[in-house]
Amino acid sequence: EDLIGRTVVLADALRQKINGIDGLFCFGRERMDGDACFALDVTKLTVNVSGLGLSGPQAEHFLRGECKIQCELADLCNVLFIISFADGPREADLLLMALRKLAEKKRPDNLKRDLVPLAPLPILRFTPREALYASREKVDFLASAGRASAEVLTFYPPGIPVLCPGEIITREIIEYILAMQAVG
Repeated sequence: EDLIGRTVVLADALRQKINGIDGLFCFGRERMDGDACFALDVTKLTVNVSGLGLSGPQAEHFLRGECKIQCELADLCNVLFIISFADGPREADLLLMALRKLAEKKRPDNLKRDLVPLAPLPILRFTPREALYASREKVDFLASAGRASAEVLTFYPPGIPVLCPGEIITREIIEYILAMQAVG
């Protein structure tokens, strides 16, 4: 109980300090509205870096290369850090200093970076079971619009499928996938 309590206090304090850095945002319990979001592992710090004009992978690359700080994961707009029982004020200060150094990279020209809009929800043509047992044909991805997917296509993070077996591949989904690949 003491270890968990100390870790939660450390993570909450770090979250507040991160939110004091211009261009960064780390959400907390205020986002838990009981409807769509009802619980939060407060030991996980999701830091949105889009206010710096950087993508998550760009921030991750900088933090690892320049600051020797390893993120748990990075997605289009965020980097994630996990505060554990082994972390204390020293580790929190190191992370905070690295994030301040990252924030110094903010440039007005970076802020023009376009974010990739979310892909539209696909339409189900076949159930996943039907798709699994159906005959398959390899098709060039760029020419696959209108076809049903035979595979799961997922970007990780966050690990939520863009396409599942049996869903229709659309031009918008193809464009989304290409845009996500382009930003790393």
